Amino acid sequence: LLAALEGHLDRIYHAEFSPDGRWILTASRDGTVRVWDRPSAGGAPVRDSFLVLGADLGGVAYAAFSPDGHGIAAAYWENAAVLWRLWSEDTQADPKLESVWGKDRSRLALIREAARFRRDNRLDARILVPDGDVDRPAPTN
Repeated sequence: LLAALEGHLDRIYHAEFSPDGRWILTASRDGTVRVWDRPSAGGAPVRDSFLVLGADLGGVAYAAFSPDGHGIAAAYWENAAVLWRLWSEDTQADPKLESVWGKDRSRLALIREAARFRRDNRLDARILVPDGDVDRPAPTN
């Protein structure tokens, strides 16, 4: 036994390795899809998941990596399928994101998209005021 992967709250219906063999994907009745860093000899005996994906659609009957490993598809018991773009296509490291999220998490498409959205919408220079007006600039002192 290399490691116990702990975190799901119900049965695991499917597990598979990513195409490059670095990651493990699990689909569970608890409604989550989890991505795990593949354990290695001498590593931690109990591992937490690297990423948890939930969609509030009931249990996950099956999940799989795309052939290039950049995406995940999940089939839910509630007659739904969800596709996630996991890794960013951008191969260049972003030092700011790496310093906050670490090397692997900074490559997640979700993190890259959130940073792009924040930058493109100048969220650093705006505030949400009580009436919901997000266009009013933040006070500068």
